[in-house]
Amino acid sequence: MISKLIFATVLITLLTPALFPGTRAQEVKLYPVDEATHDPSFKRFRDKLIVAVKKRDRKFLLNILHPEIINSFGGDGRIPEFVTMWKLNSPDSKVWAELLTVLSMGGSFGNDRGRKIFEAPYVSSSWERIEKKLPGQYGDVFYAAIVKQNVRVHSRPDAQAPVVIVLSYDVVEIDYEGSGEENAEEGTNRWVKIKTLKGIQGYVRGSEARTPTDFRAGFKKVRGKWLMYFFVAGD
Repeated sequence: MISKLIFATVLITLLTPALFPGTRAQEVKLYPVDEATHDPSFKRFRDKLIVAVKKRDRKFLLNILHPEIINSFGGDGRIPEFVTMWKLNSPDSKVWAELLTVLSMGGSFGNDRGRKIFEAPYVSSSWERIEKKLPGQYGDVFYAAIVKQNVRVHSRPDAQAPVVIVLSYDVVEIDYEGSGEENAEEGTNRWVKIKTLKGIQGYVRGSEARTPTDFRAGFKKVRGKWLMYFFVAGD
């Protein structure tokens, strides 16, 4: 009798994840981090850069680019490529909005071949801290972090649609195919379909979720001056 009971318990334990995939899923949080104040010189630099970006100060931006700045994982890099890629001579350049978003979302210090660096935003710089907690370890799954508090997840890509759950700094799956072109407005106002680690699905604004491979910037000090040495997206 006891052996049958033990066998039944083991069988239920093994079958439960298969029958109810969400039963073992645990929520994973990625809270905002900003270590800029750990180095006053960098904090002053970033404050000035944010002001310059808001003013669309092209001269200031060019002056803080590393001569060999990395702009993508397939290009040749350097400043001329940055200018061309971002259409910096155009008043409609998208670099200002993208860079302001990145700079406004904190970040953390690290090391690159022994040299101190600062990477922003925190979603990218802190991602390694939570990778091991994520189910499935990637594969074909794309993860993102909800970057605000009390984000309403709607049943449809419509602000008037019913709210299925409210999230704060949760790590979620992104369903790009499910988002659909009809829901993809320009920029961060687009709707994206997400699924919580417990299996609840819905839609949030693009500005409310960010992946670790979205645009991120890296800064390092060269001859006493902070420079941006990469501004890339992808992996």
